[in-house]
Amino acid sequence: MKTKIIVIGLLLLVMVIGLWALQSVSVRIQTEQQPREQSTSEIEGLVKEPQSGVGTLAELSEREGPLECSFFYRGSDLTEPIEGTFFLRNGRVRADFLQEDESLGQIVTSYVLWDEALFVWSDIQGEMYGVQVDLASESSVETPLPIPRDETVRYSCQDWVRIDDSVFEVPGTVLFKDASNASIEYGTIY
Repeated sequence: MKTKIIVIGLLLLVMVIGLWALQSVSVRIQTEQQPREQSTSEIEGLVKEPQSGVGTLAELSEREGPLECSFFYRGSDLTEPIEGTFFLRNGRVRADFLQEDESLGQIVTSYVLWDEALFVWSDIQGEMYGVQVDLASESSVETPLPIPRDETVRYSCQDWVRIDDSVFEVPGTVLFKDASNASIEYGTIY
């Protein structure tokens, strides 16, 4: 009888230890499978104060990244200002411009710069138009941007914390023409 009690006690002890071990492994597996999210305080510790100023888009392209910027431009020949965003990382650049046109309405123009290739596309009344410019060539093709890269803009930049490299991808829904064969007016591609 005494041995039966000892055997039953040992079996209960083994079962309790087994359940505890099984639960510990399960919790560890769930923790390892869940991606770790950064807390707001951790992100704020990475972000520097916003950097504001005046400069050209070409100068912004030469800065150290990753950066996320907003910019504002009001040229003397424009009735409405052009606003936009600018992303920079590892030598790659993405800029998006929003402008109002009296006859066409709201126009969104974007560009991606990779090495010496510039891809520019516009969304005009739901239609997409795009050109590709080889910046390394010696041709005198006008770069089709709403704001020339050497024009001065007001900007505000900060560290790009939630990096998404997909912004540097060229849309597959746009058929890009060679810039020398495209009709370009005021930075808008037709």
